[in-house]
Amino acid sequence: MLDQNATRDAKTRLQKEFSALKKISHPNIIKIIDYPSPPNDEFLYYVMEYHEGAKTIKEVCLDDPKRNPYHGNALKCLDLFKQVINAIRACEASSEPEKPIIHRDISPRNILLLPDGSIRLIDFGLCYTEGDETLTMTGENVGTRSYAPPECGAFSKFKVGTHTDIFSAAKVLWSVITSKRVFDSHSIEDHTSMQSMFPHNEDTWHLNRLFENTIQEDPANRFNRTELVLLHIDEIRHVVTGGYPPAETASSRCPSCGLRSIRSSANPRHLFGYFSTRDYTMSECELCGFVVIRKSTRF
Repeated sequence: MLDQNATRDAKTRLQKEFSALKKISHPNIIKIIDYPSPPNDEFLYYVMEYHEGAKTIKEVCLDDPKRNPYHGNALKCLDLFKQVINAIRACEASSEPEKPIIHRDISPRNILLLPDGSIRLIDFGLCYTEGDETLTMTGENVGTRSYAPPECGAFSKFKVGTHTDIFSAAKVLWSVITSKRVFDSHSIEDHTSMQSMFPHNEDTWHLNRLFENTIQEDPANRFNRTELVLLHIDEIRHVVTGGYPPAETASSRCPSCGLRSIRSSANPRHLFGYFSTRDYTMSECELCGFVVIRKSTRF
C-alpha cells in the first residue's frame, strides 16, 4: 500500500507488480484478492492472499542453517525447485506470444514457503516484459546481486529472458540444499560443486547436472526453456530414487556391485572383434569381474 507521498519509482514498482499478478494465475504464485477499481493514483494498494505460518526461504533455510529441513536432501530440494520452475513457466506463458513476464528478482527473500511444503513466488516489482519500459536505466543493476545473472547487471551485453529467472532459481536451489548464502560467481565452480559440499552424500551429486546447465555466465550455455529444466528434474529424481550412482563415480567404482574400483583391462578386441581401440576403453571390477566398455570422448 502506498500513499500520495510515495516516490515515483515506488508507485511504478507497485503498478508493475499489480499488472503482472493480474495476468498470472498459478498455485505457486501469490494471488491478488482485492485492488482499487478504477485505479487511484493518489492511493495505490492491492491485497494479496494470506497464509498462516508462511516464511521466506531465507528465513527457513539461511537464517538458521542448523534447522534447515532441506539441507543435503536431494529429493526434497528437487520438489521445491520444481515448484519454482513451474511458477516461472506460468510467467513464461502469461502474456502475449513471445513476450513472457520475467521476474528478474528471484531470491530466497522472494519465495514464500508454506507449512504444507508448497511455495509462492512474490514481489514482481522488477518484472519485465519485452517492449515494456523498465524502472532501471542501462547502467543500473537489477535484482538481488548474488542471485542475479550477468544480464541484470550494468551495461550487460546479454538480453533478459526466461533463462534469467532459471539462473536465479538454480542459485536458490544451491542455497537451499547447502544452507549457505550463494557464491558471487556467475558460473558454477569446483569449490561449489556438490562433491565438495557433500563428499559423503552422493545423492546430491546428481544435482550438478542442473547447476552446470543453469548457472553459467553466458545465457547460450543455460537452459532457455522451463520444459527443459522440468525434464531434467524428473530425470534426476528418477536416478536418485532408483539408487543409481552419480556419473562422477563411473570411472572409479563398479556400476554392478558398487563395492570395488574398476581398473583398466586388456584390449577389448579379443571379446568383440576388431574395431578401433582409439574410440573405446575397457575396465574391469577388481571384485566381481564386471567389464565396462566405454566410448572415449575425443574432439
